[in-house]
Amino acid sequence: KLKYGFSEETRASLSVGRTETRSCTPGPKPSEDPAQRTESQTRLGTDEVSSLYDYGRSEQSYCHFVFEHEGLKIQASRTFWNDDSNRMAFWGAAWGVPETHSYEDDYKTEMIDFDAQYVWEPADCDALTFGFSTRNDGFDSVARDYTAEFGTDVITAWRADRTTCAGFIQNELEIGPVIVIAGWRWDEPDDLPGKGSFRGGVNWHVCDDTTIRANYAESFTAPSLSDLYWPQDPFSEGNRGLEPESGEQYDFGVEQTVCDVAKLRVTAFRHKVDKAIIWAPTGSVGPWGNARWRPDNLNSMRIDGLEFEGVYEITDDLTLTGSYTHLDAEQTRMELVDSVTNAMVERKKWMPYSPRHKMNLGAHWRNIAGMDGLELKADAEFVSDVHQYFNVYEPWPGTAVTQQRKTLQEHWLVNLRLSKSFDNFEVFLSIDNLLNEQYSQQYGLLQDEGYPMPGTSVMLGVEVELGKSAAAQPEGAEAP
Repeated sequence: KLKYGFSEETRASLSVGRTETRSCTPGPKPSEDPAQRTESQTRLGTDEVSSLYDYGRSEQSYCHFVFEHEGLKIQASRTFWNDDSNRMAFWGAAWGVPETHSYEDDYKTEMIDFDAQYVWEPADCDALTFGFSTRNDGFDSVARDYTAEFGTDVITAWRADRTTCAGFIQNELEIGPVIVIAGWRWDEPDDLPGKGSFRGGVNWHVCDDTTIRANYAESFTAPSLSDLYWPQDPFSEGNRGLEPESGEQYDFGVEQTVCDVAKLRVTAFRHKVDKAIIWAPTGSVGPWGNARWRPDNLNSMRIDGLEFEGVYEITDDLTLTGSYTHLDAEQTRMELVDSVTNAMVERKKWMPYSPRHKMNLGAHWRNIAGMDGLELKADAEFVSDVHQYFNVYEPWPGTAVTQQRKTLQEHWLVNLRLSKSFDNFEVFLSIDNLLNEQYSQQYGLLQDEGYPMPGTSVMLGVEVELGKSAAAQPEGAEAP
């Protein structure tokens, strides 16, 4: 990353980077009951992992340029991802026709973005921001399915792209102790109808120590390229008739400063999403008389929440932080009830992957024992139970489909980081999951035990900052 200051009003920065990783993807821990394991887990895995053969490779590169001059800001970027997945599957032994499949999926994603905005201040109490952006998203997929027993090799390749142009305007007006913000944005994808969205807010500084704020915003989420253009096969297909997901967000909060050493904030919020996209058997008829699965605008969701945040400066060198969030998350969903007729019914359930309670506690101790640059950071996170739902099919010749809930248990995570800063480098020791908490964050199949996350890990490292000191820079410039 390179930053350069031409003057106090003009500066530019350039960021480039590339990362590449390769890792095993062993999947979740199989069921403790061997009879509940899939053929693939039995043949390709162990008691601890679903597969010893699966792995993935990921490559990411980016280039991001920013130019700022007084109220003008211009950004241009290119980001590229290449994600490869290699996995094996085995089935058919129960019917006397075993098949060993080797899958290779190669997904390439490219995003090119340009954004320009200008802030005009006609008065000291008024700031008008307006601008435009254009973004091109490209997705390239090549999927290979090789069956060892028959020597068949099926390759499916497809590509899609989208260009989205947008314009926006926002006005921030200060009227005494009240700040009013109102903005509007128009998005125009080249493969979907355009959509406008509004946002507005009010901040009222009741006194030096108290602020009341309220905000409202509309959201617009276009369907993904894979949802729209997924190629048709015997079981699934994309849906070019999808509509964008639309949503609304509200929040109301109060912020209070106590004796200049503590700050408390309470926020109530609601988030609603309509026309949420899910995959369901609503597509065209397949070769065996089955309805293909495809994405459709079938679901909706509502999230109500209450959040408490606090910061307490005990001394100049010791700060405590804490937050707690309570959620009431409901999803209105269409659920399959018959595997032959593909009949579905509407039901209301707790939203998947949404913990009812979440809490964070932290402490930051600087200049320990009077030593400049010696710091200790400690944080603890609590996450309550989260759920997911799975379809359970009645054994043949039955056709009923029921939904069963799977739960991942609550957990605590405690992390520590001790560091010592010098002129242009820092030495640190970090310990993640200090208490060696056993927890999972991935479900796998209904009968699986879950995907266990790492236990205690320790890292010793050095971070180095290259470049001149701030004192050696031209007036108004930022240090690299």
